[in-house]
Amino acid sequence: MKRGLLSGMSFIILSLCHLHAQQLPNGEGKFTFTEYAPFSGRPVDVYYYIPPTGDLGTMPVVFVFQGADRGFEYLIAFWKKAAEEKQFIFVLPHFDLQLYPLEDYQETGVLTADRKHVNPQRLQTSALVDEIFSYLQRHAGAKATGYMMYGHSAGGQFIHRFMLFYDSPYVEKAMVGSPGWYTFPDKQQSFPYGVADISYVDGETLRRYLSKNIVIQLGKADTVRESYLRKTPEAEAQGGNRLERGRVFYEYARQLAADNNWPFHWRKEEVEDVGHNSVRMAENAIPTLLNDSIRAPFKRTAQKLALRNTPTWNIRPTSQPEAVTTRFYSVSGKKYRTPTLCKPVTEGLASLTEITRYLGALVEQHPNRVTLSTLGISAEGREIPVLYFGTGRDKNKIRVWIQAGLHGNEPAGPEAVCILADYLLNDAEGQKLLTHVELALVPVANVDGYAIQSRMSGSGLDLNRDQSKLADPVSVLLKKAYISWTPEVALDIHEFTPWRKDYNAFFHKPVAIYEDVLFLPTGHPNVSGPIREFSLHILQKSAGEALTKKGYTWGYYFTPSVEGDRLRITKGAGSPQSSSTNFALSNAASLFIEIRGIGLGRTSFKRRAEAGFIVAANLLETCRNNKDQLKSIIRKAVADAKKGHKPIYVSFRGKESPYSARFVDFAQNDTFSVTLPALDVLDCEPVITRSRPKAYILADTCRNAVRILEILGADIKRASKPFIRNVEEYTVTEYEKSATVWERIHPVKVKTETKKIRKAFPAGSYIVSPNQKAGNYIVTLLEPESMNGFIPFGVIEAQSGTALPVYRQIK
Repeated sequence: MKRGLLSGMSFIILSLCHLHAQQLPNGEGKFTFTEYAPFSGRPVDVYYYIPPTGDLGTMPVVFVFQGADRGFEYLIAFWKKAAEEKQFIFVLPHFDLQLYPLEDYQETGVLTADRKHVNPQRLQTSALVDEIFSYLQRHAGAKATGYMMYGHSAGGQFIHRFMLFYDSPYVEKAMVGSPGWYTFPDKQQSFPYGVADISYVDGETLRRYLSKNIVIQLGKADTVRESYLRKTPEAEAQGGNRLERGRVFYEYARQLAADNNWPFHWRKEEVEDVGHNSVRMAENAIPTLLNDSIRAPFKRTAQKLALRNTPTWNIRPTSQPEAVTTRFYSVSGKKYRTPTLCKPVTEGLASLTEITRYLGALVEQHPNRVTLSTLGISAEGREIPVLYFGTGRDKNKIRVWIQAGLHGNEPAGPEAVCILADYLLNDAEGQKLLTHVELALVPVANVDGYAIQSRMSGSGLDLNRDQSKLADPVSVLLKKAYISWTPEVALDIHEFTPWRKDYNAFFHKPVAIYEDVLFLPTGHPNVSGPIREFSLHILQKSAGEALTKKGYTWGYYFTPSVEGDRLRITKGAGSPQSSSTNFALSNAASLFIEIRGIGLGRTSFKRRAEAGFIVAANLLETCRNNKDQLKSIIRKAVADAKKGHKPIYVSFRGKESPYSARFVDFAQNDTFSVTLPALDVLDCEPVITRSRPKAYILADTCRNAVRILEILGADIKRASKPFIRNVEEYTVTEYEKSATVWERIHPVKVKTETKKIRKAFPAGSYIVSPNQKAGNYIVTLLEPESMNGFIPFGVIEAQSGTALPVYRQIK
């Protein structure tokens, strides 16, 4: 009781102190900061602009850092205008050149004045910035809990070293604009070009650095070698100009993260037609800074803090009327011992610990039938569990991969997988299936997302939009395990949101999709035709019949769009970024289901989990019943990929056909059907086709593309000496870059023309034959116009009017 009273009194005292603290006036202003004791003898003039109108409670804070000449008047003129227009608080600490020379500004004071020792973080200039922000929180009325940073030229030097050597609890996003040279996270180089002699920088420091929210901003015309550009041998090794050096630095950091399977939250933005101009670069920086101004990593942190001590946080209310649930989505009376279904509804969903404990208990009971392993560690330090039923080496059995929980807010899938595991080990019929199949079972693929019921991974990415760029370390772990298992059949279990604003707006009333389960088969024509046919007409047909027999309804998953007074849908999957197509491109029969569930909380949870189990169990039964046919289809698909005689379908479009969609009318507590025009990817026609080349030849700069293809199982050779080949060269004739950031990239669309040339290639070039088992992946991802391939996703960079660093070797 005393502790609570004292805490309350402390809060009141702090509140009164806050109220009586001297407040900075709104508008343009300046104060001199001397309150941080280690720097009290080196005052910093802080210039700011607080918009006089607007909500201080929601305004973000942006710190701006000046260039090497320490000029600031022109920066204030630009940034205060932008702050007024965009409603953010602008802050510019002026680090006087005499008080803060290069060693303390551009190099952030990492070393002592005699350069013989490393300063502790509290004595580095970076710590001073946090203290200024804390002062602003107390004296400016700002409610922001963190700030963003932007610096161009020397300001960019300051920021990128700030982020490397100092761990601020406040920085939400850091934007590094065109530094002249960099400190690489390289343990082999000495400071200021590397970190070899900075004693406290270890692997964990580098892992944290690469996981921070950092944007490297480069001007595409920033290629002039002025007299003041640093030209030491170490700087020249980074590149000949700022654009080259920035690209090399970014690629080094990305590769370091990939090599160590660390999260990588950086992105690179290149600004067209801008050289070394701080104002024009700032104009382009502001949309990136303010986009998603409630920054994702801080959202996750706040969410985790809010939920940490609330055991029933994951019980969510649903907008579905109880009468609708009672009439159409009743649950069976069957009892389960699985992690969530064995709990009272009032206790919410099972935790990751409860799921892992449940799986471990099954393994203890059946040590000779199943093993529990881990695929690796997530971005937030959680193990990703996997159950193996068999070794994957029995050629007489069908190898199957089943995963669930790729989106962390879809809990019915993990529960369905737990029911399946229990069935295979403790039910006589389930045990019989294991004499015909070997199974890798991933109950919760996105463990970080599941922990807080978030769709996104711990790295802030959507794992079902990442399978053709593999930017998330968890995507890499999953794909490596998948390729290693070499499945012949794969199933991905998801949940979908049954109601959408599009539907309500179109029908002028609250409605929702009716079916329990929606199938999303692939129609991508680069997938083997017999595999597509088997997946659709045997696997899906059998699963649908099993659902109907048990009293469940099913249909096709579709994405809607309202065009005027017309509701139009797209049916079927065609993108290699998601599981349905990505699995099939590996020459596996693929099944992808969506269970009616997001937004329903624990409502009808047993029904949802049972639906997933029915599909999964039926898939194993169908594999058993069609084993010989399936193995023959897979063998032929692999042989065809190795022969490489089929054309490449670079782009395609679905044909329009009617589809009867069924909805629930919440107000009437009844269902209705409507025929909608559908673009059916399952019946598509080619737009661009090309013959398969003898090989693709990739420049040394395409290392990220090579990394991804090798994870996908591709065999790639690297030339040990120069060579000359007859090739087709792609030239970009049309280029459109999205202004919107999506999954930390700006997707692009291109059109290209090819011409035959004879070209000399240097040693180190990559040679990728499409005539191999992974050939469907290779051709789908490397062709420039391919949907969600390497060019659209920025894995390989493109520019208008230029040749791509990818060539087609002519047969």
